[in-house]
Amino acid sequence: MGFLEAELNDVDVHSSRYGVMVSNATVNFNDCTFSCSPSSGSGIILASPSTIALTRCLIVGNNYGIISNSAHHTLNVTDCTFRKNSASAIHLSHSYIGAVTSPATLLLHRNLFSDNLRAVHVEQNVAIHVHVEAVDNVVESASVNADVQQNGIPVSGVYVNLAAAGNQARITLQRNSFRNLPHSAVSISRCYRFPLLQANQSTAVIGNNFTSISQTAVVIQCAETATTLIQSNTFLQNEMNAAGPSCLNISSREADSRSSVELRIDHNDFRENSGTYIASLTSEHSSSPRDVVVSNLSEFVSNTLVDNTARDSTVYSEYSGLPMHFNTFSNQRARFELRVGFPSDQAANCTFNWWGVGTADGIATRIFDRSDMASVGSVVYVPFLNYSQFDCDELSDCSGHGSCVYDDTCVCDVGWSGVDCSSYSCLDVYDCSNHGQCVGPNLCRCDSGWLPPDCSRASCALQTNCSSRGVCSLPNV
Repeated sequence: MGFLEAELNDVDVHSSRYGVMVSNATVNFNDCTFSCSPSSGSGIILASPSTIALTRCLIVGNNYGIISNSAHHTLNVTDCTFRKNSASAIHLSHSYIGAVTSPATLLLHRNLFSDNLRAVHVEQNVAIHVHVEAVDNVVESASVNADVQQNGIPVSGVYVNLAAAGNQARITLQRNSFRNLPHSAVSISRCYRFPLLQANQSTAVIGNNFTSISQTAVVIQCAETATTLIQSNTFLQNEMNAAGPSCLNISSREADSRSSVELRIDHNDFRENSGTYIASLTSEHSSSPRDVVVSNLSEFVSNTLVDNTARDSTVYSEYSGLPMHFNTFSNQRARFELRVGFPSDQAANCTFNWWGVGTADGIATRIFDRSDMASVGSVVYVPFLNYSQFDCDELSDCSGHGSCVYDDTCVCDVGWSGVDCSSYSCLDVYDCSNHGQCVGPNLCRCDSGWLPPDCSRASCALQTNCSSRGVCSLPNV
């Protein structure tokens, strides 16, 4: 049978097993509802390679919202809501190659993932190109059991495991909001079974908000296999009670003869987080710490780390080749601002930082290095900054709704946005789900037929709330 094309509009699918199976087809779903058994049912099953687009759909109360266990697909999901799916909202396992001419692609734009055991799970086991892009989504949890695990994988918001991939494997997470999750918000593993030659790989985590995550918010394993960008993210009130960092954990396998790749951690804001560390940069599979090869384009620069409670140190680093400049450290409840674990014959360039104190002797007490233990390397911190505030006069001092973290660079408070933090932001309420107006900090005025606080839930008040025997998918429908 040839490749089929179909379009489904305003269709409600309720089933005890599965809603729709798509095989070798191009299908557009618009304004549809999928609700199957929470113990064994799946809203959409993807079989043979297909191209699927979902727009303004509701996927609620399934076991898996969308699942594929073999083939690669192109899946484009926009303005949809995934709620209370007992396993993964989206589960894609790529383990069949076939006649592949296009990359396995997952595009997620402006979706809401609420109270799913896992929002997104991508497992890449074959050498094909893969592209994962998530932009302007909200991933939240209010009732998931934090002790639950599936197949040994801790529950998380977005989990991507690239055990294999083609020469191009791109992961982009941008302007998403992750909040109140019992496990990691983002877990990315690039520990390939076979080395890649001339690979064009990248991981970009840019402009996201991570709030109240109960385990390490962002975990990236085997970062040496791809360009890794962690930029302009906000980490607020994330708490790690057990051992481990609360916000960021980047690990690389021990250095080898392969060329180094770029690692940039810049313009991130870390505030009021707690854990053994706030950020940890480590080398795996080594009997003793050793340096990790990084590119000369790599930096830890212009980050703000303020009012965090680290039981040991704000940052732990085994990367002597990663320069740290123009960062603001002010975490008096941490034992150290920086602890290093690379070999004693190496030194890290950590100049032009504010360390929360304005003298060289005072800074020395905030850094754990060779001066404290002969078996680890040293930190070069002179010259240093002797002030904690940068100049944002051109931006009206961030309008009183943000912090000046670098010259003419504001990090806005929750509920505010813009270069000078003068505009309202409703990011934490899903930008009013395109069904309302942002009239205050995270305050929506919902359109008729939609419910606060984020205008994502339809109201069926005129239909007696479906008489408690249905799902309200659209205003009074």
